[in-house]
Amino acid sequence: KFVNHSEVRQSPFFVQLKATEKFDGSEVAKWQFQTSYLIEDCLSASIPVVLCLYERSSDQFYWCILQSYCWDVLDEQNPEWRSQTYVQIQIDREPLETPGGMQRLMRTVSRAQRRITMRSSIASQRRGTFANPPGTQLASTEEVRRHKRELVEDAHRLAIADHLYRALSRVMYVYQLPEDDRPRLDAICYLLALRVTTAPDIALAKLRLANHGLALADSYDEPDVQELVEDLIDSPRKYLKKEFIGARYLHTKSGRECLVLEVV
Repeated sequence: KFVNHSEVRQSPFFVQLKATEKFDGSEVAKWQFQTSYLIEDCLSASIPVVLCLYERSSDQFYWCILQSYCWDVLDEQNPEWRSQTYVQIQIDREPLETPGGMQRLMRTVSRAQRRITMRSSIASQRRGTFANPPGTQLASTEEVRRHKRELVEDAHRLAIADHLYRALSRVMYVYQLPEDDRPRLDAICYLLALRVTTAPDIALAKLRLANHGLALADSYDEPDVQELVEDLIDSPRKYLKKEFIGARYLHTKSGRECLVLEVV
């Protein structure tokens, strides 16, 4: 139904397929798993595990990535879920067979793979500690955030010691790691504060960083951080107003000369 049967290719993910005649009338599809399966199989897998729930009555598939569900829902809403015997997974009832459904699945799988790679790397660095005994495959959400916080704190110490290049490298690494979280917001603030605005591309990059930082600060209800980001972006804005607004450039596709009037 979803594939060309004449062509069989390696898939970048595992599929856990479950079926039922009909889910209840709620907006979510539910399935119960043994916690040991999620921990020992899903959170030890090196590629995403896609849960597909098939409803026979509607002939529809609903899906989620089990690793992402463990990190984004269970770790956030119930940090003690690993001590339970069973865990209920709830999936929004958005059918796979919708316009762009398969593309959305593949994009989500790709993002999940990046997160798995990051968490595997962090777990390997911490393996042998009490938090990560031998055999641990993927770091938990709290372990990821602890790792990022340590890198940001290291960058702070480097900046104080006037090792600005190394400090910038640390916080840029944190910023580029997958997952939005509080350490990423801290990394954005350090990038805005430490990087000197010497060219329009740097100023524009700072504006993009600031927009991301403002959105994160708003989601974490951090008005003081929002104010800090606004203060830090004042200098790049002034630079663009002085050096970039009013500049002329050649538009490569049209071949016409254009004038920069505003940067938003």
